[in-house]
Amino acid sequence: MPDPQLELLRKTAGMRNAQAKSTRRHAACLEGRAHRERLAAADRLTAEASAMYAELNQLENDRARDIRLINVPIRDRQLDEETKRALYCRVTSVLDPSGGPGTDSLADMTAAERLAVYNELKRLGFRPKQKGQRGRKPKNISYTPADLRAKVEAQLADMGLPWGYAVTILRRNRGLPDDKKIEVPIDRASPKELQSIIAALHVEQEKRQLLAEIDAWLDDHGQTRADLANRMGLKNDRWQRNRTHLRAIYESLYGRQFRLKRGRQ
Repeated sequence: MPDPQLELLRKTAGMRNAQAKSTRRHAACLEGRAHRERLAAADRLTAEASAMYAELNQLENDRARDIRLINVPIRDRQLDEETKRALYCRVTSVLDPSGGPGTDSLADMTAAERLAVYNELKRLGFRPKQKGQRGRKPKNISYTPADLRAKVEAQLADMGLPWGYAVTILRRNRGLPDDKKIEVPIDRASPKELQSIIAALHVEQEKRQLLAEIDAWLDDHGQTRADLANRMGLKNDRWQRNRTHLRAIYESLYGRQFRLKRGRQ
């Protein structure tokens, strides 16, 4: 049986989203003040759903982390499937208020049950490794300047931008004036400079994709950027280039976190 807390949260967030969509459809049939009030109500419902989805995402991340932590001593002690599930049931049955047989699957346990299982494994002798005792040191991945320039080229191609855009970033990072008479050959840029260009282009990609997703939502709902700005109290057009504002608006409209779509990289 799935964790009831997660299932309730997922169901409630879905209901809020459905209510928001219904409220927006109703708003489309109204005018003036009534129209604005219904849109504001829809925004509140969408914001509530967004907050619930964020909490759900955190809880699911916590569950995945707990499962990874518990699987370490299970592997170390080489417990077979039957012994492992018997241990789960024995520990979780104590926490079952109905006196049931307990839960034999980590994926279906509550956070309290997973913690109880982990504590039981420690009682049985498992000692988690301290920081700095995690086995072999991971290999450092190094990229050649040619690799980094290829990455820059792929990012530029994905956004349809010329090489001059990357040169401008390099020029500004070096503190040089925007004077094209001063040559700044990108093929002589250091790996650190190329990595800075890649990071700046990544931010630009994210801004463009966020704004495109917001525009798509507005088109679907027969609205414009001006309508959005008025409803959300955005005083000027700077929000269109502000990644923090764009992310917040996206999550408010779609009720989920933004994930960058990778292009030809």
